[in-house]
Amino acid sequence: MNRKLLTLSLTFGILFLTANSAWAFSAPSQGAMWYELYEVFYDNLVTGPLGAALVGGVLGWGIMAAVRGSVLTFIICSLAAAVVYNLESVVGGFGMIA
Repeated sequence: MNRKLLTLSLTFGILFLTANSAWAFSAPSQGAMWYELYEVFYDNLVTGPLGAALVGGVLGWGIMAAVRGSVLTFIICSLAAAVVYNLESVVGGFGMIA
C-alpha cells in the first residue's frame, strides 16, 4: 500500500512541477465577469489597509508567542506575515498570474 501511495505521490509531484505554466492565469481585465471580485479582494483588501492590519496582527501574534516561549508559532506567524506582505511577488514568482 505504501509503495502505491509513494508512486502516486511522485507521479503527481512531477506532473505539477513540470506543468507550472498550465496553472497560470492572467488577471481579469476591466469589464470581465470576475474583475469586481478580483478588485475587491486583491486590490482593496490584501494590498489595502486591511492587508496591512492583517500583517501587523499576525506579526504581533507571533511576537507575543515568542515572548511566551513558543518558537514554532513565532516562525509560522512570521512566515505567514511575510507571505501576505509580499503576496504580489510571491504569486507572480510561482507563475500563477501571467
